Order: sequence, then structure tokens, then C-alpha cells
Amino acid sequence: MRQEGWENRLEELVQSKRNLPFDWAENNCMQLVTEAQQTLTGQTDFPEALQNVGTKHSAYKLVLKRAKNLTELMDKHFKRVPITMAQRGDIVDIETCEGPAMGICMGGHAVFVGEKGIEHIPLTSLIRAWRM
Repeated sequence: MRQEGWENRLEELVQSKRNLPFDWAENNCMQLVTEAQQTLTGQTDFPEALQNVGTKHSAYKLVLKRAKNLTELMDKHFKRVPITMAQRGDIVDIETCEGPAMGICMGGHAVFVGEKGIEHIPLTSLIRAWRM
């Protein structure tokens, strides 16, 4: 359940990451989703994602401890919804040349951790969404 005032806290989270480049160790997509869940609900299903995972391989190992892939992991913890029904604060994903990336719906667009910081992606480019 979302806590009162989550909208402002989510915006503050996104702004705090605005210029932080993607880094497997300290600023990756799973960390964004985990921090967003804490911001919205006061808790997280993925506390291990907040650790310094170090490398892409280590990040995937964290996922594989719970599921076959990132999509299955999200399906185990959240209700999947059509992209057209995604709301502010929901988890979304997109396919990249590195594989799937998780982000957060901000209403008319989604935010993802990119090479130079937060990237804004139109909802029409997204693949899946989950209600947070």
C-alpha cells in the first residue's frame, strides 16, 4: 500500500538520481526499483538489491536466486498490468542492447537509469508494467 506523500518523495528520488550515471555497483535499474518501492510503500521486496552488486554478472546472480529472469521476478512480486494502464509509481521495463531494464512510470513517461543519469522514455516504447 502506498504511503501518504509518496508522490513528492518519488519526485525527490528521481531528482536525486538525475545526473548519476548507470553503474552496476551503485546505480542500476534494480536499485532504482527497490528505492522507489521503499519510497512508495516504506518497505521493499528486494533489500539485497541495495547492496553494491559490483558487476552485471553479480546483479544477474541476485535475480537468479529468486527467479529465472527479471520478468519472472517482477511477476512473482507484483501484479502485471497492460502498459496502457500503467500509473505513476508503477514498475515498467524496456528492452535494451544489454537486455531488459527496469524503470518507473512517472505518468506520461517512464524514467530509467542511463549512461548519463535519468533518461525519460515514452510509454509507447515500454514492454511490460507492474502495479506497485
